[in-house]
Amino acid sequence: MSCLANGVADLEQLPEFIRPHFKGQQATEPLDARLTLVEAKKAASDQAEKRFLEQALQEVEGRVSELALRTGMNRSHLQTLLKKHGIRSKDFKLKAASSQSSPSASTTDRGELC
Repeated sequence: MSCLANGVADLEQLPEFIRPHFKGQQATEPLDARLTLVEAKKAASDQAEKRFLEQALQEVEGRVSELALRTGMNRSHLQTLLKKHGIRSKDFKLKAASSQSSPSASTTDRGELC
Protein backbone atom coordinates (compact mmCIF):
# COMPACT_ATOMS: atom_id res chain seq x y z
CA MET A 1 0.00 0.00 0.00
CA SER A 2 2.82 2.41 0.80
CA CYS A 3 4.31 1.81 -2.66
CA LEU A 4 1.04 2.87 -4.26
CA ALA A 5 0.83 5.91 -1.98
CA ASN A 6 4.30 7.18 -2.92
CA GLY A 7 5.89 5.87 0.28
CA VAL A 8 3.40 7.26 2.80
CA ALA A 9 0.17 5.41 3.47
CA ASP A 10 -2.59 7.18 5.36
CA LEU A 11 -6.18 6.45 6.34
CA GLU A 12 -7.31 8.15 3.14
CA GLN A 13 -5.75 5.34 1.09
CA LEU A 14 -7.76 2.66 2.94
CA PRO A 15 -11.13 1.55 1.61
CA GLU A 16 -14.02 3.14 3.51
CA PHE A 17 -15.24 -0.16 4.98
CA ILE A 18 -11.97 -0.83 6.85
CA ARG A 19 -11.21 2.70 8.03
CA PRO A 20 -11.42 3.03 11.79
CA HIS A 21 -14.65 4.50 13.07
CA PHE A 22 -14.34 6.19 16.43
CA LYS A 23 -17.09 5.94 19.01
CA GLY A 24 -18.04 9.08 20.86
CA GLN A 25 -17.24 12.60 19.85
CA GLN A 26 -14.60 13.54 17.38
CA ALA A 27 -12.40 16.50 18.14
CA THR A 28 -14.45 19.23 16.49
CA GLU A 29 -12.78 22.24 18.04
CA PRO A 30 -10.53 24.14 15.69
CA LEU A 31 -6.84 23.82 16.34
CA ASP A 32 -5.33 26.87 17.98
CA ALA A 33 -2.31 27.71 15.82
CA ARG A 34 -0.71 29.50 18.77
CA LEU A 35 -0.25 26.20 20.61
CA THR A 36 2.97 24.29 20.39
CA LEU A 37 2.83 20.64 19.39
CA VAL A 38 3.45 19.62 22.99
CA GLU A 39 0.59 21.83 24.21
CA ALA A 40 -1.76 20.51 21.52
CA LYS A 41 -0.91 16.91 22.45
CA LYS A 42 -1.51 17.65 26.11
CA ALA A 43 -4.90 19.24 25.39
CA ALA A 44 -5.96 16.30 23.20
CA SER A 45 -4.77 13.83 25.81
CA ASP A 46 -6.69 15.60 28.57
CA GLN A 47 -9.83 15.68 26.45
CA ALA A 48 -9.56 11.95 25.66
CA GLU A 49 -8.85 11.15 29.31
CA LYS A 50 -11.96 13.03 30.45
CA ARG A 51 -14.20 11.34 27.87
CA PHE A 52 -12.81 7.94 28.88
CA LEU A 53 -13.50 8.57 32.57
CA GLU A 54 -17.03 9.84 31.92
CA GLN A 55 -17.94 6.89 29.70
CA ALA A 56 -16.37 4.38 32.08
CA LEU A 57 -18.14 5.88 35.11
CA GLN A 58 -21.41 5.66 33.26
CA GLU A 59 -20.80 1.97 32.57
CA VAL A 60 -20.06 1.21 36.25
CA GLU A 61 -22.85 3.49 37.47
CA GLY A 62 -20.47 5.80 39.32
CA ARG A 63 -18.72 3.09 41.36
CA VAL A 64 -15.12 4.30 41.57
CA SER A 65 -13.89 1.08 43.20
CA GLU A 66 -15.34 -0.95 40.32
CA LEU A 67 -13.76 1.36 37.76
CA ALA A 68 -10.39 1.10 39.51
CA LEU A 69 -10.60 -2.70 39.34
CA ARG A 70 -11.62 -2.72 35.68
CA THR A 71 -8.86 -0.34 34.61
CA GLY A 72 -6.15 -1.66 36.90
CA MET A 73 -5.70 1.79 38.43
CA ASN A 74 -5.04 2.66 42.01
CA ARG A 75 -8.27 4.07 43.48
CA SER A 76 -6.53 7.18 44.87
CA HIS A 77 -4.97 7.93 41.47
CA LEU A 78 -8.38 7.53 39.86
CA GLN A 79 -9.85 9.97 42.40
CA THR A 80 -7.07 12.43 41.52
CA LEU A 81 -7.93 12.17 37.81
CA LEU A 82 -11.62 12.70 38.51
CA LYS A 83 -10.82 15.80 40.55
CA LYS A 84 -8.51 17.10 37.81
CA HIS A 85 -11.36 16.96 35.29
CA GLY A 86 -14.07 18.16 37.66
CA ILE A 87 -15.94 14.85 37.44
CA ARG A 88 -18.10 13.77 40.38
CA SER A 89 -18.79 10.04 40.58
CA LYS A 90 -22.05 10.63 42.44
CA ASP A 91 -23.43 12.41 39.36
CA PHE A 92 -23.17 9.08 37.53
CA LYS A 93 -24.83 7.24 40.41
CA LEU A 94 -27.78 9.63 40.20
CA LYS A 95 -28.06 9.19 36.42
CA ALA A 96 -28.01 5.41 36.79
CA ALA A 97 -30.62 5.48 39.54
CA SER A 98 -32.95 7.77 37.59
CA SER A 99 -32.68 5.69 34.41
CA GLN A 100 -33.71 2.51 36.19
CA SER A 101 -37.28 2.13 37.27
CA SER A 102 -37.57 1.13 40.91
CA PRO A 103 -39.44 -2.14 41.34
CA SER A 104 -42.47 -1.89 43.54
CA ALA A 105 -42.35 -3.94 46.71
CA SER A 106 -45.06 -6.54 47.00
CA THR A 107 -46.56 -7.05 50.43
CA THR A 108 -48.54 -9.71 52.19
CA ASP A 109 -51.73 -9.12 54.15
CA ARG A 110 -49.65 -8.24 57.23
CA GLY A 111 -47.60 -5.59 55.35
CA GLU A 112 -44.40 -7.63 55.29
CA LEU A 113 -42.14 -7.68 52.29
CA CYS A 114 -42.17 -10.92 50.31
